[in-house]
Amino acid sequence: MNKENFTLNFGLDKFFDSIVYHHRKNMYNSIFPDSDATINRDILDIGSTSDTGKSSNAFLYFFPKSKIISISDQVIKNETKLKFPNVDFVLGDGLSLNYPSNKFDLVFSNAVLEHVGKYENVKKFILEAYRVSREDVILITPNRWFPLETHTKIVLLHWLPKQVFRKFIRLLGMDFFSKEENLNLLSCRDLKKILASTGIQGYKIQNLRFMGLKSNIVVRLRKEESLR
Repeated sequence: MNKENFTLNFGLDKFFDSIVYHHRKNMYNSIFPDSDATINRDILDIGSTSDTGKSSNAFLYFFPKSKIISISDQVIKNETKLKFPNVDFVLGDGLSLNYPSNKFDLVFSNAVLEHVGKYENVKKFILEAYRVSREDVILITPNRWFPLETHTKIVLLHWLPKQVFRKFIRLLGMDFFSKEENLNLLSCRDLKKILASTGIQGYKIQNLRFMGLKSNIVVRLRKEESLR
């Protein structure tokens, strides 16, 4: 039995993956209602994965054929690279980006903030994304208060105090997700507190919905010089 992925045990993994893919497509359309908004922009994507599922790296499918650099802390498989010929996959760390300030028109990241660990690391990740952006930063993370926890595929248990939730999923054999450095779910309140500590002024928080419920949080940052 795969303790880290219950849907795989019941033959539901591809079904779940398809639902996530279409949800991410809807998220993209909501965030970028103008289909030409990302054309001819230098884009940095932070957090690509070596996973080959349909929903993995989905936003790289949705962006028009812009020039994209995608940072990952994993070695990306050739199978994945062949799917995205316009993407340059680079091994790196979102907490310490090896790029000069103001280099990219758009810095984008989906489903990574919840995996960088403690709140101080979330703050550092946001500041690094903001530093290397010339214009816009868009960061997406699951909403802690959505009933389904999409990593463990468990309902409501993650609403318990975090330490209690981690003890429960450790008992279920999910040691990886029981560690804060691998999964630290965030709420709007958490993000507002972290953003306030960064000193960044021009930010907005948007909720995205799935089946009418707030499923994902979008943090939008815009460089002050771009607002003038």
